[in-house]
Amino acid sequence: MVCGTLFVMEQTALLSEPGAAIVIVPPGISRVEIGRRLASRLISGDSHQVQLVHRGVHPDLIELVPKTGKGSIGIEQVREVIRAGQFAPVEGLRKVCLIPHGEALTPEAENALLKVLEEPSRELSFVILVSDAQDLLPTIRSRSRIVRLPAPGTEELVSRLLGLGYPGDTAAYLVGLMSGEELAPLLEERVDVDGSIAAVRKKIDNSKTEEICALAVGNDPIEGYEAVIALLARTARYGPVEAVRAARGVSTAGREATVRFFARAERAVFAAVRCGHGLFPPHPGINALMDTLGDERLVALAHETEEARRAVEDYSPAEGVLLSFFLKFGGIR
Repeated sequence: MVCGTLFVMEQTALLSEPGAAIVIVPPGISRVEIGRRLASRLISGDSHQVQLVHRGVHPDLIELVPKTGKGSIGIEQVREVIRAGQFAPVEGLRKVCLIPHGEALTPEAENALLKVLEEPSRELSFVILVSDAQDLLPTIRSRSRIVRLPAPGTEELVSRLLGLGYPGDTAAYLVGLMSGEELAPLLEERVDVDGSIAAVRKKIDNSKTEEICALAVGNDPIEGYEAVIALLARTARYGPVEAVRAARGVSTAGREATVRFFARAERAVFAAVRCGHGLFPPHPGINALMDTLGDERLVALAHETEEARRAVEDYSPAEGVLLSFFLKFGGIR
């Protein structure tokens, strides 16, 4: 099979022959949802069967995911799929193995998958979702059709969140503040965002600056943004002493964590600017930043945040950049 790159929308026919499709998904895409929709095109055109695939309960849909959390997909799991693929489809035109996170395949699992793709069964297809085709072996890429999905727009993301049952202000908050990568898990299934925000704000109120810094650079984006907003507000309120503590606390987490902090801070400050113009939903921390700093100063600090992030990405000393940044937030030039 010749490997090619196609730009397709979600409803496009994905695979017309046996083998595999590698789907490159941009941040902000719900991999399980889009994967099932693409798989349904291969399994059947019958509306009832399509709905079963969308719900993940069709007998000819095999979903291959890590057994635990963010773990890996091992060779035995791939072998189980291969054994299942030896049997004829139950109801559909073919069986489809959906792998929403192809990056989780171990090297041994990829090699086992490769053997299937070298002699593909007409009754078993693979749909593998990744953020970058380079995450898979070149030999797998060469035997697969590569499909690149377009990034969703803001309205589409809000619509998806509303469809999962998120309140309108919560959906607008998430899309307006988070990166696509941070947003993706929240598009997989509904999370109690408002409850999580209330819990982390309570935790922050009883935490030292160093503890807040750890939350600000952590993997949980809901905690991360609340902690970043709290650090900015504290620095604006308490000045140089708090600026030194915050700079030291964030820098101890390392350069990659510092870049993450600045990326979140940049989005938070721009959200506060939008809040002042009625373009961001009410949020206690964002509102407090707007009230404390005012529109003109926030706009200037938004650009300072962007420059600070770029400086750290260009390998300027992280603690020095952080200290300068927090001092400016505290009103010290």
